[in-house]
Amino acid sequence: MSNIYLLIAMPQYRINYFDVRGLAEVARLILAQAGQEFVDHRFSREQWPEEKTNSKRYPFGVAPTLEFDDVVLPESIPLSRYLASELGLNGKNNLEKAWCDVVVDILVEIRKELWPFTTFGRKEKDDAKFEEQKKAAFEGVIAKKLGHIEGILKANNGGSGFFVGDGVTWADLVFLDASGRMLEVCSTCLDQTPLLKALVDRVKELPRIKKHIETRPERPV
Repeated sequence: MSNIYLLIAMPQYRINYFDVRGLAEVARLILAQAGQEFVDHRFSREQWPEEKTNSKRYPFGVAPTLEFDDVVLPESIPLSRYLASELGLNGKNNLEKAWCDVVVDILVEIRKELWPFTTFGRKEKDDAKFEEQKKAAFEGVIAKKLGHIEGILKANNGGSGFFVGDGVTWADLVFLDASGRMLEVCSTCLDQTPLLKALVDRVKELPRIKKHIETRPERPV
């Protein structure tokens, strides 16, 4: 009897987003860590009005979106979670998946707190007030939330590995992306959480992540 092999092709993934890291970078990191080739479709803000007229590609009129097999997924966190699940980066069981979600949800909350202190999110005109508000945020709510996720990291084998289980998950990749944004705004924000600071270095040195960082376009955000 001859053996019959069924070849199942992987989907051709396509990320549609502005020519910045922004909300699409987590998905790009997941695809990179999984060793999955993808189409990185980038466009400028000037091109966006024409780009978004494609209602199939942008069903909600926003980016990023993920395309594969005639499917379009909008919204950065859901599409990143889908990729992580499909590509083996969302934990090994439901409990690990839940802990990944806990870390990611806290990081989304931090991103909202951080936004007013970024170049694009700043509304406060007075520099002294701006610095005062930033100091209060980083020493208050942001520090508290960083302490929470460092506690999650420490609870997993003493904090010398990753957030969940015995290998990298998308929670670590979301943190890598978020930490970069935080450090751009406040260079000392991880000084009180040394386990998180070490995690950043550890994830950056993963061979595929290191290559992605070294070869991605240099962009301000």
